[in-house]
Amino acid sequence: MDVLNRLAKANWYNSPSENLKYSQQAKELAIELNDSTQLALAWNSIGIGNYLLGDYDASLDAYFKSLTIHELLDNKSGISGVLNSIANLYINLSQYDKALETFQRSLDLARGLRNQEGVMRACNNMGWVYKQQGQDSTALDAFQQALEIARTLDQPETEAFTLNNIGEIYFKQKRNKEALFCFKESLRIVELQNLHERVAWSTFNIGQVYLQIHDTAQALAYLKKSLALSESLNVKELIKENQLALSELYESQGNMSKALSLYKAYKAVNDSLFNETSSRKIAEMQTRYETKQMEKEMELLKKNEDIQEMNIKRQQLIIFYGFIGFSLVLMFSFLTAYQKKRISEHKEELEEAMAEIKKLSGLLPICAHCKKIRDDEGYWEQIESFIASHSEARFSHGICPECARKYYGEYYEKMEKKTW
Repeated sequence: MDVLNRLAKANWYNSPSENLKYSQQAKELAIELNDSTQLALAWNSIGIGNYLLGDYDASLDAYFKSLTIHELLDNKSGISGVLNSIANLYINLSQYDKALETFQRSLDLARGLRNQEGVMRACNNMGWVYKQQGQDSTALDAFQQALEIARTLDQPETEAFTLNNIGEIYFKQKRNKEALFCFKESLRIVELQNLHERVAWSTFNIGQVYLQIHDTAQALAYLKKSLALSESLNVKELIKENQLALSELYESQGNMSKALSLYKAYKAVNDSLFNETSSRKIAEMQTRYETKQMEKEMELLKKNEDIQEMNIKRQQLIIFYGFIGFSLVLMFSFLTAYQKKRISEHKEELEEAMAEIKKLSGLLPICAHCKKIRDDEGYWEQIESFIASHSEARFSHGICPECARKYYGEYYEKMEKKTW
């Protein structure tokens, strides 16, 4: 997941479609593993990818999802970074008030975190918005703050960029001396850094200042140098700006042939840029379409996986409950069989008991004198023997008082008197 987010970041600007591919995969995995930190990073990359492809609605939606997660995690650094991205998107939508409000939130968080780089970035961005709104004084204040931090952090590229912004405001205000100083200082830095495209732009800006103060010789030298460098770098936007400026310069000198030739060249490049812009927009639309299709396919695949998972779970439940049901039936059958067996045993015991009872029931033939009983086979038995053989009763012999008097009269009377 971390690797996918790193791959997405590596393709932020050179391949937005690749960025989206990796960031979408990172998002799905982060949701599955419930990793909020990685999910916030994935949504941010998705926002950047859609922003560069011109799908601002999708970009804004992704940024806000990333922002929400960072807020839940109380990740102030992450919140500040995403707010900066959202504000830049508002700039592209020409919603400058929203952009400034969002940049201010990012700036406040960066200051609270003592994040000087974040403060510098927010100040530069806010300065640019103020410049677009014509609030030159406020823009200068913001750029001056950014310039001071860039020098403190030893970030020459940002320093040169900020000097160029300040120079543009001075140029607009016709403060040509300050403008010239800023542009030349910016040129010195970018030449040391070998930033050739920046060198071409700074050289062009210096030429513009010389045009404004009517130093045509210096203007011509710097504009020619900028044109040659921009042509070698194939920076078409700067090529046409130089061609137009030189065309106007030659026209002011009365050199109509060169002025017309450069103006025609300017028109050709401008038309080429228009066609390239149209083609790029078509390509971006195609990429967005393909990206949407890919998202739909991934969503469909996810739904199919969910359905398969549900079916597996359903089958598992069926097997589980089937096993439980079978076990209950088996247990019930066992209990039923056991109860039947116990009933049968009790029945047998009862029948045996009834049989014993029957043996002692009915009319028993007994001798009127000796009290013997006749059995079923016709034999006469002592009553004790008969009862013992037909029941579980056992006898012990004693003598009753009447028999004692009858058979042991004198002895019994003596025993009776002795007892008293």
